[in-house]
Amino acid sequence: KATVSVLNCLEAGGYVPGHTPPPGTMSSKGQDLLRRWDRGSRQQRIATLTSFISTHRTSTGAEIERDLGPGAMLFFTRITAWLRLTYMLSYELAVQLSAISLFLQGQRFLTNFMEVGGIQMLLDIICHRIKSSVDKQNALLILIHIANSGRVYREMICDEVGYPEDRVQWAEDVLGLKRDGPELKKGADAVRTLVNQRLDRQLKRHAADDVIAQQKAQALETDVHEALDILTGCLPWTGVDMLVQALLFEEDPQTLELFGSIFMALGHGNPRKRSLIDVGLLRVLRSGCERAALCAASALRSLQLSKQFVQGGQSFGLLISGGGGSPVNDGASASTPKDDGPGAGVVAAYDQGAAGGAPGIAEQHASMDEVLSTLMLLLEKDNVKLRFEGTELIVTAAQNERLLPLVLKNMVEALEAEPPAVALSDEAVTTNRMKASAARALGKILTWRVEKNVSVHVVVDFFVSKKVLLLLLRAIQQCGNKDIDLQRECIATLQTVLRHDAFFQAERELMAQLFGKATLDLLDATESFSVEELRGLKALVMQNTRDFV
Repeated sequence: KATVSVLNCLEAGGYVPGHTPPPGTMSSKGQDLLRRWDRGSRQQRIATLTSFISTHRTSTGAEIERDLGPGAMLFFTRITAWLRLTYMLSYELAVQLSAISLFLQGQRFLTNFMEVGGIQMLLDIICHRIKSSVDKQNALLILIHIANSGRVYREMICDEVGYPEDRVQWAEDVLGLKRDGPELKKGADAVRTLVNQRLDRQLKRHAADDVIAQQKAQALETDVHEALDILTGCLPWTGVDMLVQALLFEEDPQTLELFGSIFMALGHGNPRKRSLIDVGLLRVLRSGCERAALCAASALRSLQLSKQFVQGGQSFGLLISGGGGSPVNDGASASTPKDDGPGAGVVAAYDQGAAGGAPGIAEQHASMDEVLSTLMLLLEKDNVKLRFEGTELIVTAAQNERLLPLVLKNMVEALEAEPPAVALSDEAVTTNRMKASAARALGKILTWRVEKNVSVHVVVDFFVSKKVLLLLLRAIQQCGNKDIDLQRECIATLQTVLRHDAFFQAERELMAQLFGKATLDLLDATESFSVEELRGLKALVMQNTRDFV
């Protein structure tokens, strides 16, 4: 109910004010409101706010100001001051945030809220794990309202805000150092040397043949370096980083929906900070829980498509940083990242990190390999929705000319993977999922390129040189009878290849030679096959390609 209250307050309209005091004078209503607030206890203040919300639920900021006169701003500053003192205690946050949201429709109140650290308070509420979901949702609703108020506000939300206290405490616990301790006073280089020596001693304790121990050692090494960057001040902490950190382990569906909305709001019309959003979402894909990763994947794909259709940018154009290793700066400065033409959404953050300053969690150097490896992780997931989002993101990435060769290479390598010895093992299931997603992606990439008539020869030459048609037949041949998804996706991509006979005449003749004209006509005429038809086609492939593929 509190969330709905904030939402209603942000969608106010239709208020008919009563007595309007002369300009510059405080109405008796305003004076009485301030007097009750100043003299009231905590419970009385909550009652005052509840009454205020009930009276002004449908008011705009200007109407509240006309009704209370100069007392409106005085009352607003009292509420924000009280919020600063109590928000970490979780005391009646819903009522306070609902009252604040009424005022934020007015420009003067919004400016004042930003000046007193309103964004930091909202981010702290969102990131604090012990806060209730309702409080987080209220804070996210207000943050979305601020982000939708203009580009300047979106940039301010994304700016550096400093580390929250619990994050600094975590870094101290990991390193066993205090931020004001004698070790840190020796300088960042001396501390880094000391910590690396400790880390080396701990890593040597793990047996080289113990896989689990090695994984724990790698996780420890990552945590140590991140904690070291926090305490030495080498890792800026932005508003985007705080939102990403809060999203990583979020499970509540309504809260996740609002997280998707805030990332969408921050990503639109925010070219200077857009790369931070995209890289932050990629971090959630790598490290977040299943629901958080699905939320991040949906938001990232929507942002890429909006970049493509609204601004004519190239997909992931701001995210990739050049070949396999070092990032490439396309001549774009950190303040004006370059947009390199159809989906530019994810690559400038890496370029900004190379251009100047120490990179933050959402502003790290990265290569095209790292971008694709993150997207490929989604293809291994149990969740069908995550695999779908991963496939769509890879297809979108392939619309970027710089990413296209690497995408095609990764898809073919997935199809070429040998099936594990144990057919029903977890490894076999994962391999078949990857193959099915790769086949689907290849078909969609080919279709998009032919329809748009964009670099069609690049994709066709790759399909021919890598013998993709034979790889698809081989995947059908090797999969089990119960692997329906893999059979369906491989046959669908086969149909896509054969229908573009202007580019694949030799492949079509080969299929006619192997299976006959009747089977070829069936593949041309049928849009989708039933399970029994798929099994029949698999048997046909097994019979006719046993010695050929």
